[in-house]
Amino acid sequence: MSGHSTEYLNKSRLVPHFITTDGDGKEINRGDLVTGHRGNVAQFIRATRASQPGKSGKVVVHWIVDAYQGEYYSDVFNLHVKEV
Repeated sequence: MSGHSTEYLNKSRLVPHFITTDGDGKEINRGDLVTGHRGNVAQFIRATRASQPGKSGKVVVHWIVDAYQGEYYSDVFNLHVKEV
């Protein structure tokens, strides 16, 4: 494939992979239920940004009651997101 950059050919390696844990260090996976700081329950979908010093991670959840999906700061659910 002449003319293609190595970055283009290895694009799948550029997609970040995250591990999300709760306040007790338990790993959270897609489909697990998490509780927001107001007591509302949501289903964890995925992490979209790692937690960093002074910067919360971000997660996507599906709210059980409202059937609404959205992206929130990981601190809303007391979660920690690590890029691996």
